[in-house]
Amino acid sequence: MGNGKLFFPIKLEIRKKLNKKAGDTVSICLFRDDSALEIPPELSESLELEAGAMNAFQKLSESEKKQIVDKINGAKTESTKVKHIVAVIRKLAT
Repeated sequence: MGNGKLFFPIKLEIRKKLNKKAGDTVSICLFRDDSALEIPPELSESLELEAGAMNAFQKLSESEKKQIVDKINGAKTESTKVKHIVAVIRKLAT
């Protein structure tokens, strides 16, 4: 939008917590995430079991790895976590 102003979509759930509605102006501060990436044991074990999957995972960028780990860690049920892991393994093994 110019002049240091950007359009940044915020989920409804977060807007409600902030007592903001669509179109309201807010100030944000971004911080670099320098935390070490911790691969869930279930993912690590699965990557080791599938030929070439761990090698393919290691070749991904840090942000791609983090997206995968965040999606798996964010699963609300074990069955959803398993589905995410299976999807990652299938994608990496091709």
